[in-house]
Amino acid sequence: MKDKWTKTLLKRFEGREDLGKKGLYEKFFEPQGLAEKEVMECFEEIELGYPIPVGILRPTDKMSKLTDRITTNSPFKWFWWLGKNEFSNDALLEELNIRLKKYETFNQWSVIETFEDLVHAWCGQKPK
Repeated sequence: MKDKWTKTLLKRFEGREDLGKKGLYEKFFEPQGLAEKEVMECFEEIELGYPIPVGILRPTDKMSKLTDRITTNSPFKWFWWLGKNEFSNDALLEELNIRLKKYETFNQWSVIETFEDLVHAWCGQKPK
C-alpha cells in the first residue's frame, strides 16, 4: 500500500503511462546515443530515492516536479515528508556530483533543469 507521501508525489505525474525503465530508455535516450548502462544507473538511483516508477518521467519534465517539497496541513507530516524529500534530493545530488567530477563536466553544468538534463549530465554529456 502506498503512503500519502508517495500518492502525493505520484499525483504530479497523473495520467502518465509507465513505460518502464527499458521502454523509457528505448523511446527517448537510446536514439540520442546514450549508453544504456549509464542511463539505467541514473534510473535506478532515482527509484532508490523516490517512491515512483521512473518510467512515468519524461525528458521535458522539470526536475522540480520530482524534487519540490510536498505540502500537507499537518505540521508533523510536513516535517517528516520534508526529511524524506531532502534525503532523496541529497542522495541524488551526491551521486550526480561524483559523476560530474569523473567526467570533468562539473563546472559546465550550472543548472540541471529537466529530467533530460539530469540524464545527459549523468552520462558525461555537456550542456546543449
